[in-house]
Amino acid sequence: ASCGGKTPSLGQEGVEARAEVEVNSNVNQNQGNPLCDLVLNGAAHWSDVPTTSDDDGTIRIYLDRNPQALDDLLEYIEYGKVFLKGVISKDDNGARLERLQMECDYFTVNTLMKDVDDVMFGEAVSFRADDWFSIAGDCLRDEDGDAVNWNWRKVCGNESIATRNRGSGSSISICDVKTTGTYLMFFSLYSVAVTALPPGHFYEEDSNDEFIRVSMFHQVMTESDDGYWTYPLVRCGAFDYRDNEETRRDEPLLFTAAFAEPVSLKKGNELYCSHGDGMVQPTRFIPVNDWVVENSSFSLEEPHCLNFITLVRVFGDSIAKWSVKSWRDPNSEHSVIKWLPARDDFPKTSQGAILDENDETKIRFRKAGYYLLLGRVAARLKKKFNTNDESNYYGTVRLELRTNGGLPLQIDPEVVSYPNNYNEDLSFNKKMAEYGPINDIIYAESDSYISVRATAGACFARHGTAPSPSFGVDKIPTQSLSAIRLDYNTRVDRYQVSLYQNKVSYKRALGGEESVPNQAPLFDAANRNEPGLLKALEDCRCIVIGCLSCKMGDTVSLYKNGDAIIHSQLCEGSGHGYGSHTLNTVVDIKANDTFVIKSRGSNVQSGGHLAFLTLQ
Repeated sequence: ASCGGKTPSLGQEGVEARAEVEVNSNVNQNQGNPLCDLVLNGAAHWSDVPTTSDDDGTIRIYLDRNPQALDDLLEYIEYGKVFLKGVISKDDNGARLERLQMECDYFTVNTLMKDVDDVMFGEAVSFRADDWFSIAGDCLRDEDGDAVNWNWRKVCGNESIATRNRGSGSSISICDVKTTGTYLMFFSLYSVAVTALPPGHFYEEDSNDEFIRVSMFHQVMTESDDGYWTYPLVRCGAFDYRDNEETRRDEPLLFTAAFAEPVSLKKGNELYCSHGDGMVQPTRFIPVNDWVVENSSFSLEEPHCLNFITLVRVFGDSIAKWSVKSWRDPNSEHSVIKWLPARDDFPKTSQGAILDENDETKIRFRKAGYYLLLGRVAARLKKKFNTNDESNYYGTVRLELRTNGGLPLQIDPEVVSYPNNYNEDLSFNKKMAEYGPINDIIYAESDSYISVRATAGACFARHGTAPSPSFGVDKIPTQSLSAIRLDYNTRVDRYQVSLYQNKVSYKRALGGEESVPNQAPLFDAANRNEPGLLKALEDCRCIVIGCLSCKMGDTVSLYKNGDAIIHSQLCEGSGHGYGSHTLNTVVDIKANDTFVIKSRGSNVQSGGHLAFLTLQ
């Protein structure tokens, strides 16, 4: 055989001499060379490539004088992540991975870095255009065609994921799960606030729960002596702090109980939702749903904007979740939330975000990239204030994303907050707990961290924390945070929203790699001819992720081309502060479609964000 040399510039120790060798085809008939054929023909596996030869009957192959590097490359091509797990599990294999990266670069094997990330940090999450399902409220009409009530029967999306329950009239199930998997669940229910319990008090029986709940039946819906055996997936709610029972009964405080959470579901699960048990019923029995319809602040023709359960299937397993750590001292006034790993049944893999081993207040990002953050935290007033005016209270709980050195990268200043204009003195024993959602997309640098801290007020680490209170060991904590690492190819767009006196403005605020091609804007947010609108630049199907901080009692609606797609109302009597509207849905977008946010209520300046994730 005759040889010709080919040497890339890889450094003195990493120099690999590659020789092009001519081998008589009569000797090597039908054997070929796996690596040469792989590179020349782009096959997924060398065994799929037929032997190729020159016109003179010779086959061209490569010889490499670093057999371990070549061995590693062929092992990776054949066994993929299984091979990488063995390499990465050994602490002294950094140089080996680096050499493998050089081999992959030389032979244009482009999947290595993504596979290494998936092994080290869990498989990044993506979403598919047809893998979602939604069931929403629909109108019940009288004989004249007028809307008189609402029911769960408006279905859209993929019914291989779930279907509307069409069982007997006695069934309380809303929908039946058809496909096992991990899902993003978007939920909204127009409901009534419940009576606030005194500090440190809980309901004594498992069957009582003041929160609105989305629950699933255990295997199938069965009835026992204790009623239906169910498991609450997520709980949320609002409190009515008014002292007068008659007022609470005759003038109910309405609000939309809304959340976004990752959940694991199995085929055969039956889902239903229920209002809180701690509300004061009127003297004549009226179902809560009828009560809500009678007092609605919104059109009876739009229940699908208020009541819905949406499931978006998750592909990937880089999902981490934590619960707020309980402080048993009822007088505790800590300013930073501490976290515990949540009890969940998500796949257990290495994660892109982890709880700091040395600091329970920090959730640290091991891998840079875009993350979807979902959760809910609570705050309250402190006992003492450094002010002469005891009625001048102020406190804010905010989410902070910071570098390893502590410099701010992104701060949500008002996850939940109190104003400084109380007109009455509120004693510490009548403290009010405000709940605020975390519902955002961030770009996190490697080794940066997030924390949730209170300024002037205090974090409320009693109710809805972990470990669960003794009265309900099966109840999922209501205060939690999930971090979902998004696939690099997922299209993300995000806008800061400012709202004042019904005038809205948008400013693109994506963070991170805004300049890369797959993060080009989806909307025109600065059109002078159409102020206050987001105008779509292309066709796509998107997940909407949004929060807007407003005064309690305010309503906010998101419109597409003039039609409402989400309504939200904050509970007027749930404290005296500010809360956040949670805006989540799946929406089809065509080029030139317009989106606008409208608010009713106070003229206090408010702000938030609206983000979009494309379904691929």
